[in-house]
Amino acid sequence: MVKDLYIVMKLFGTSNNDYDVVALVLGPDEMGSDALGLRLRCNKTREVRGRVVDEESIYWNLMKRYFPPGFHIIQARLSEFTEFSRDAEGSPWTANDLLFEVIDEFGNPIANDQIFAFYSQRSLPTPTRDHIIRVAGNIGIEGFLFTGATWHYRLNLLAKRYRGHDILASDNILDWGVGCGRIARHFLEGRSRNVVGADIDAFNVKWLNESVGRDVAMRIDFDPPMPFPADHFDIIYGHSVFTHLTYEDQFKWLAELRRLLKPGEFAFLTVCTEPGVLITRFFDFAGFWDKFISDGFYDLGPVSIGVDEGREGYYRLVFHTQKFINENWAKYFIIRRALPCYIEHQTLLILQKPG
Repeated sequence: MVKDLYIVMKLFGTSNNDYDVVALVLGPDEMGSDALGLRLRCNKTREVRGRVVDEESIYWNLMKRYFPPGFHIIQARLSEFTEFSRDAEGSPWTANDLLFEVIDEFGNPIANDQIFAFYSQRSLPTPTRDHIIRVAGNIGIEGFLFTGATWHYRLNLLAKRYRGHDILASDNILDWGVGCGRIARHFLEGRSRNVVGADIDAFNVKWLNESVGRDVAMRIDFDPPMPFPADHFDIIYGHSVFTHLTYEDQFKWLAELRRLLKPGEFAFLTVCTEPGVLITRFFDFAGFWDKFISDGFYDLGPVSIGVDEGREGYYRLVFHTQKFINENWAKYFIIRRALPCYIEHQTLLILQKPG
């Protein structure tokens, strides 16, 4: 069923004051029984720990409700990789950044660039559960920090590859759909401070600015333009924004992002394409799949979590086929690459504004 490799990793607090590092791997049939030899490696400590546990895992019943058959669970303890303490809010804190990846029994990564990061630096407060749910669902503080650091790490990796250098302190960066700063906080805590956030959610924007102590984000209107000059940004990134826009609104915002990006520079944006749909919607194929493939764009309707206050119904749940992206988005950007299931179930699109 699944042609592309899907990996997700999470931290779960345990009853003995430790944390479980849990990876779920769903891959093509070609993995065969070799999948049973998968392990976790920490690229900072070089420790290799964990094993495939599947039904033995206490998380099996939780995860099997949401994923197609054929996945594997690899599980280890955080304390097996490194010593850690807890910060004032009870979240794990480590002396050094941690980078995790899934490897096979021969020590080889099973997927390029699928690094999961957990950063040691934490100078900004973490948002409350109410703030987190509006951007990422009920993933908790650890999930918020883990997924945000992972996105930030991979964005730097791709920026270096496509632009020839790491993200610099002088780069103007737009976090489009910043929410409460899941990704932006890691720029703000590091050397790249020229990041600006934009979001329709006034609740989260207000909290983010107050937590940083200065205006790093702005509440924007539901319709473009944004209050920035043309050719202003070196990098634009947006996680799970185009997954919530109507058919018409997506094109308005594509045109706006193109206007704002400097010629020759890159936008890193996520959508949910066929591989992600196979994972997240496998339970209702009968009423979904055929129409999705036929139309290329499928709108499941409004999602009511409060972010679109003032224009209720604006915030949707939508899916794109890769064919639709190739035929329609190429009118706005050069589509350099699509990386399926690069950020959990979402495809990352690497887009370049013509120079």
